[in-house]
Amino acid sequence: MRTHFSLAVVPESQYLPYVDMVELPDPNNRHVVAAAFAGGAEILVTYNLKHFPEDALIPFELEPLHPDVFLTDLLDAEIRTNAQPQRVLAAIRALRAGLREPLSLEEWFQNLEEKLGLTAFVQALKNFEPHI
Repeated sequence: MRTHFSLAVVPESQYLPYVDMVELPDPNNRHVVAAAFAGGAEILVTYNLKHFPEDALIPFELEPLHPDVFLTDLLDAEIRTNAQPQRVLAAIRALRAGLREPLSLEEWFQNLEEKLGLTAFVQALKNFEPHI
């Protein structure tokens, strides 16, 4: 996180005051909500939705989203705004170019679906296959 998303790092001193206010099924996850809230996030992207129930996040104005929903919504929003999701496609091209072991587009799609559970996102991306 610190290397690739340094602006997303919330110092402990900023989120610690909120940790005790968070009630979650797993108390070891409270710092995640506290940091998201302190950092001004609106969405908490996680595969572990059962540990971040919506009702527990309401006081912090956070919405829990599965990565597949988040990425698909991001793609849809750019399509609505620009007709073509150029920024998303450019990010995907850069991501694929940086792979240590190149994969065909079909292999990459398969990995996203099988290993990461990004089924809806992959289906939406397939509409832009020539641009990836």
